[in-house]
Amino acid sequence: MSLEAYGVETPDVVREPADDRHDTDLKACPECGTVVGEPNTLKLDAPDVVDDVEIDTLVTRARKCDRHAYDVLLPVRVRRGAPSLGRSWTTVRVRLADQRVRPVAVPKSQVTRQ
Repeated sequence: MSLEAYGVETPDVVREPADDRHDTDLKACPECGTVVGEPNTLKLDAPDVVDDVEIDTLVTRARKCDRHAYDVLLPVRVRRGAPSLGRSWTTVRVRLADQRVRPVAVPKSQVTRQ
């Protein structure tokens, strides 16, 4: 059951996915160890963006673990600029739940650099 059923809105927990030590193509939720599926295009609610940018909605490529009463979102790993996702994507730096700052892919159309 989700906390939303009780009128509680929880912020997304944004974490780096855990790698399976036997199969690097498998990604798992670092909170519960559940293998998560393929990435989708998802919206992050209230991410801690550390770059000096204006962003209305942070849309990214991420996996999601549904085994929690809150959303655990696991953005795909990308290098700066997200060249692996094509020309329409770039990156912004986001502070993850473990306090590390990592680049997260976002469509260029969503970002206004200041």
